[in-house]
Amino acid sequence: RDTELQLEKVRQYVQHNVFLSLLTETGLVGVSLFILLLVVWSQRAWRLWRSVHLPLEYRQLGLVFLGVVMTYFVNGMFHDVSIVSMVHMYLMFLVGLVRNLATSEEPVARYEMRSPLPSSMATARWSRA
Repeated sequence: RDTELQLEKVRQYVQHNVFLSLLTETGLVGVSLFILLLVVWSQRAWRLWRSVHLPLEYRQLGLVFLGVVMTYFVNGMFHDVSIVSMVHMYLMFLVGLVRNLATSEEPVARYEMRSPLPSSMATARWSRA
C-alpha cells in the first residue's frame, strides 16, 4: 500500500459499532444476512406477541425479545457487543424460545389435568368408592 495514513497504529483498537465490525469481517453479504435474521426473528416475536390464542406468559416473551433486539441494536451502534459472548448467548437463547413458541399453532390448555388411563377406566376406578 502506498498511502500516508498510518493504519497499522489503529489495528489494535476495536470498532465501536457491531454492524461496521460485521461489515469489515464478513462484507456486505454477511452484514445483510445478519440484519435479515434480526428482522425475521423480530417479526416472529411480533406475531407471538399478537397471538391471542396463546397464554399471556408466552406472548410476553415475544415482547421481551423485541425489547432485547431493540437494546441490542441501539447498544450495537455505539459498542461492539459481539466481543461479549454472553450477549449473543442470551440473544440466541431467546431466539430459540421465541422460535419454539411462535410455531405453536394450537391453543395451550392451562392447568388441565389428564389421567394416564383411558377415560372409561378412570371413571370406573373412581366410581367404585
